[in-house]
Amino acid sequence: MENNLININSLLYRTMNDADLAKDVLYDYLNEIPKLFSDIKNALDSEDYNKLKNLAHKIKGASASIGANVMKIEAESLESLAMESNKSTIKNHLEIFKGKLDETIETIKKLELMV
Repeated sequence: MENNLININSLLYRTMNDADLAKDVLYDYLNEIPKLFSDIKNALDSEDYNKLKNLAHKIKGASASIGANVMKIEAESLESLAMESNKSTIKNHLEIFKGKLDETIETIKKLELMV
């Protein structure tokens, strides 16, 4: 099963078709990524662009590992923006990022695998 936010086939491939493991990975994502997003906002507030870049990098990797390609791309963009240290540009991008993150989280919660 594939949709535009999560590629379940990719996740299942990475977990050797172990549905329980895939489910655990998704639960970890649901628990960790919102915390990382909060840390990103704090890093932006304190203008710690290196920390912001590292947090975006973690989200990029986690998103790639579950097949959340849209979030991977958004995190990659955020990571690049952090290297430019432009607070207003990053702040604007965070609104888009948060919207995609919310969509991705809702999609994960609705997956047949998660029921």
